[in-house]
Amino acid sequence: MTLLLWILAVILVVSGIVAIVRQQILWGIVLIIIGLLVGPGGVSIFDDDDDGDAAAAATAAVQQR
Repeated sequence: MTLLLWILAVILVVSGIVAIVRQQILWGIVLIIIGLLVGPGGVSIFDDDDDGDAAAAATAAVQQR
């Protein structure tokens, strides 16, 4: 699954760069952002690691006070 996400992210980012070169700035930026969100590294909307759940940690910290 990770490999497929990497491939999809690379395709989206490369397509975004090509769109920017072809003077389609907005479309290129959108594709690059989507590629960064889909990619398994860094920022990912498909992150299945529950260790770094900042919202849950913040809620627990507020409830302890």
